[in-house]
Amino acid sequence: MVALGGPTEAPSVILRRHVVIASGPKQPYHAAASLPLSDAGVFIKRCADSALTLAVNAVQAAVAELEGMGYEIAGTGVLMGSGRQAGDLAQILSSHPLLHTAEGQLYRNVLQQACEACGLVCAGMVEKELKDPPPECRSLDWGKAVGPPWGRDQKLAAIAAWHILAGNR
Repeated sequence: MVALGGPTEAPSVILRRHVVIASGPKQPYHAAASLPLSDAGVFIKRCADSALTLAVNAVQAAVAELEGMGYEIAGTGVLMGSGRQAGDLAQILSSHPLLHTAEGQLYRNVLQQACEACGLVCAGMVEKELKDPPPECRSLDWGKAVGPPWGRDQKLAAIAAWHILAGNR
């Protein structure tokens, strides 16, 4: 999770955190693949419910921290995949690539639901369609300013946050 604040031409990272939303197996569809179909559905639902609870708690904590620093939340965004649909549960459980697709969809959906449950507008933003900020923003080294870790996921989250800050949803 990355939050930016300040003017759109020179925003800074005001909050960065690693959000853990899996209390059980990190790959619930992989874990469910060896279960009977009816049990797998119940297991996935339980994992999704648990992930949603953790995500809501994380979003609430971030909102409270940001508001405590005097910031107003302009919106939220969740980075989306390519948009490929996983299919029904039987199809998912019989295809290893679909297990990964379904897990990505589960966690993205949970994050969007958590933002909405906290009363925040949440935009789904397709990673491959994110445009870089203008040159004056690209010259800012957000990662250097906040220190490691600053990997691809943080960079993409910061770019998505910039788009929300700039009103480019």
